[in-house]
Amino acid sequence: MLIAQYRRALQAKSSVIGRTLTALFSDQVEKQWASYLDGLADRVTVARAILAEPTFRGTKLDVWRTISPQLSAPIWLSSEEVTAVLTHLRFTTMDHLGYGAGWRSADELPAHSSCRRSCPGSSRRSSEGT
Repeated sequence: MLIAQYRRALQAKSSVIGRTLTALFSDQVEKQWASYLDGLADRVTVARAILAEPTFRGTKLDVWRTISPQLSAPIWLSSEEVTAVLTHLRFTTMDHLGYGAGWRSADELPAHSSCRRSCPGSSRRSSEGT
């Protein structure tokens, strides 16, 4: 009984990972994310994030994509990253970021922290001035 439950849980997890990785390497994602995925290193970063167990520690920051295909994803920030975001944007509280989709762009966030997680390759481009 426990082995069967364990097997079903592993099959469910592998199915989700398989579908996610298939989507990551699809033509649609390649087309939509072309400006963010600058090569193999960025794809490896995204694949590792997909395969990693989620970490729900720190402060949640939702990142939204408002153009097609629409999506949203949480980024969990450490206290140091929260301080960096607030300092960078000259805010006093994370509540100032709570105005919903389309209000701020992920590339407006400090490249060394949260933007790197939502936009692979963005930290290189921002440091290169592109």
